[in-house]
Amino acid sequence: CGHQKCRGSFLHFATADCYQQVLSRNSPIAVRFANLARGCMKKVMSKEDSELLLKHGFNTAAFGAVSFNHHIGPNGGTPDSIENVPIWLRTYVADTLRYIQYERRALPVALLCNQIEK
Repeated sequence: CGHQKCRGSFLHFATADCYQQVLSRNSPIAVRFANLARGCMKKVMSKEDSELLLKHGFNTAAFGAVSFNHHIGPNGGTPDSIENVPIWLRTYVADTLRYIQYERRALPVALLCNQIEK
């Protein structure tokens, strides 16, 4: 309801600082850059990363124009394929999805602990 006395309300927790605490504590900017650098070094896509992308619906439509190869001729295969997306990008997206899954579990606990401390 958002009323001041309603402590179970989602609106009670709607402050920007409150939502950033899990991100700033567990995934600072250096960790995010490290994930990007690690993705750039990969030469082969792992099975776990591929499964995670599919689980979350990341296919050619999610990657947009980067998944489309204009240079493939009419008999040369499918021009729109997930294989056209660079491995580093797919790996970085998979790492980001792993963090989102973690944050989905950790954020409610952090919000409640923050409220209890106040």
